[in-house]
Amino acid sequence: MFTEAIIPSEEDATPTPSSPTPRTVDASPTPTQLVKSSPTPAGTVDASFTARTDFGALQVKEPKTTIIKTSAEWSSFWATYAQGMPTAPEVDFSKHYVVGAFMGTKPSGGYSISIEKIVETAQEVKIIVREVSPGPTCLTTTVITNPRVAGVIPKTSKTVVFEKIQEVKKCD
Repeated sequence: MFTEAIIPSEEDATPTPSSPTPRTVDASPTPTQLVKSSPTPAGTVDASFTARTDFGALQVKEPKTTIIKTSAEWSSFWATYAQGMPTAPEVDFSKHYVVGAFMGTKPSGGYSISIEKIVETAQEVKIIVREVSPGPTCLTTTVITNPRVAGVIPKTSKTVVFEKIQEVKKCD
């Protein structure tokens, strides 16, 4: 599930009647901390996202987010998106899930993706993903890129959803 919003850069912070009201999502230090919006009952997940650099071989060509809950799903995902690489890195699925956000293949540099924060409510764990694209005046490298972020979160019985925030970088 995605909720999308176009977020202008801070230089464009004056809203117009036809544009969305600008808002800023605070970047969190790595690892991204789990933010609780209400008290969490005992025994539920209370930890953070941990980025995994050993997941860097993943080359997902289409935009997507994923949550992987079993070693069989992980092996299949790795075989599909890390072709030519050895077996998938170890993940303890009794304690963690793999989550990933992928922008897909992009025609140049200047694109980035990050997990800004994770918010836990009584019903769900929401992973907030920020995608940044270069504006029309930005200088970029002429190389095909594949922005991605992947890592692990603590296993949970709650529904895990993604919220995507899109930002166009202003380079004037």
